[in-house]
Amino acid sequence: SITLKDDDGVASGTYQIDGNSEKTINGGNAKVKTETISLNGLNQGPHTIELSVRDTNGKEVSTKTIYFGIDDKAPDLTIDGYSGTDIDAGFKNTDFNITGTASDSYEFKQLIWNYVDLDASKKIALNGTNWTLPIEKPNSSEKKTIRFVASDKFSRTTIKTFTYIFDLDKPNLIINDVQKENITDKYFNQNSILTLSGTANDLVGDTATQSGLKFVQYGVGEGHNADSVNSDGWQNANGSTDWTVLLNIPKYQDGPYTLLVKAIDNSDNESEVQKFNITADSVSPILTEGGSSDASGTSYASGTLNLTGTVTEKNLNSLIYTYSLDGQEKESDEVQITSDNGDEVSWSITKPGLQDGTHVFKIIATDKAGNSSVITRNIIVDKTSPVITTNVSPQIMYDNDKNAETPEEKTVNGTINVNVRVAE
Repeated sequence: SITLKDDDGVASGTYQIDGNSEKTINGGNAKVKTETISLNGLNQGPHTIELSVRDTNGKEVSTKTIYFGIDDKAPDLTIDGYSGTDIDAGFKNTDFNITGTASDSYEFKQLIWNYVDLDASKKIALNGTNWTLPIEKPNSSEKKTIRFVASDKFSRTTIKTFTYIFDLDKPNLIINDVQKENITDKYFNQNSILTLSGTANDLVGDTATQSGLKFVQYGVGEGHNADSVNSDGWQNANGSTDWTVLLNIPKYQDGPYTLLVKAIDNSDNESEVQKFNITADSVSPILTEGGSSDASGTSYASGTLNLTGTVTEKNLNSLIYTYSLDGQEKESDEVQITSDNGDEVSWSITKPGLQDGTHVFKIIATDKAGNSSVITRNIIVDKTSPVITTNVSPQIMYDNDKNAETPEEKTVNGTINVNVRVAE
């Protein structure tokens, strides 16, 4: 409402809202006139009323412009990417910006912010209606809540809170000690599936800043002591808090590799990468023997055995022999290495005093991946000379005349049976 006053009395008046159609006020010659002006239907924002008054003499007493605004709601405040009043932004692990807009339908005053655990507030400068608050990565894990307060000319406010957590602690990765020992610097053949297992957790630092374990990953690098994985990239292990890696060795060509394993939490912090040098080897040793046997693999000896040969294998693990006598296991032992020329070694076996019978010798060469080659030799030992016996019937007698120039040979008619036995 407005009040019009004049000593001579108010005859009439007019008003216009925002330059629209003029409306009349009937003063009734009263010295004081109160008029109600309806503002219904006006939009939010600034407005004007142009007012003029005439007294009873028809003289225009005065004109006046009234400036006012309609603002019946609090300022608008938005935070990009989020809705609601109390925002949980989750976990962070690097610098980031909080951005948004702030405005008012009539006149915006300011946007301030403060950490809820601190009293000091700071003003945020607007670029039009846009604003940005940069947040720097701290030196340690922390959980923080920021309060944003937007206010207008009439001190109406809009408040929002924004909570974020910095988890800067690396997760834990624990590997089964037995399996760790079984694969470290070990060799695997084409029948192998390498198994590695363990546990992992993110129980590091304050529980309020633990983002939780995301997964355990593994990869294979070319060569030993590799720092990066091959083109297959990082693969997820089976499980996370309890995890297992099954590496299919036949997938890889022979050669050296590095198995890399790491744990990752939900803030993408990575544990220390654990590395294991492994070698794929699908080729058995090349085992040869010298000329101590015939083509059938059977040799004959008279009590002393001498076998010689070579093994070609750069990853030789063991060279042993076993032998049995007439089907009974006798012994096994390492084969003597007589010379070593890098990838090729010479070997020999000398066994004196072997008993008569059939000896089966096996020379077994095994590399570090478990690939084996075997030479089997059947050695027949026979130290007994043949014995010949005769049975003559009837008896043949010779009657020699001592005085005769030539002894006389007697002839006997009959049958001679000669039985010959050869002792083997």
